Amino acid sequence: MGSGTIGPHVTVSAGQTCNFISPCTIHGGLTITGGIVFLDCTVDGTVTMTGGSLNLGPSALLHGGLQMSQAMSFNISPNVEIDGGLQINAAAGPGTVCGTHVNGDVSMQNNKAAIQIGAGPTTCSANTITGQLQCTGNHPTPSGSNTVGGGSNHCTN
Repeated sequence: MGSGTIGPHVTVSAGQTCNFISPCTIHGGLTITGGIVFLDCTVDGTVTMTGGSLNLGPSALLHGGLQMSQAMSFNISPNVEIDGGLQINAAAGPGTVCGTHVNGDVSMQNNKAAIQIGAGPTTCSANTITGQLQCTGNHPTPSGSNTVGGGSNHCTN
């Protein structure tokens, strides 16, 4: 468990479980390579995830974007702010992105699990995306509706 100022860069590896509880700041970014992470604080740098599970709490503020590949599961809670865009690629497990503000583009490619991105039949609320929402090669097609600065407000594949 971590709080306060953490860094200069943090790596969470397979077999590790880490909880970063507000108030805290990670300087230099966060790399997840198969571990399980609960993050509810500020990250001054990019969050990069390859495998593993990620849960972003409502106080999470990411300065540098979020890049996920091969996630086993993920949940991005309402009120999260991501500066620098969001990429979700080849997710192997389910995920949600609800009520999140993304300053940049959102890209979802080649995901193989159910993903809720924005308002829909669940209690998920719409996301605000200042850039574009780009979706290709996802099966099933991610569901949800969003407020988008450019292009479609939902995934069509």
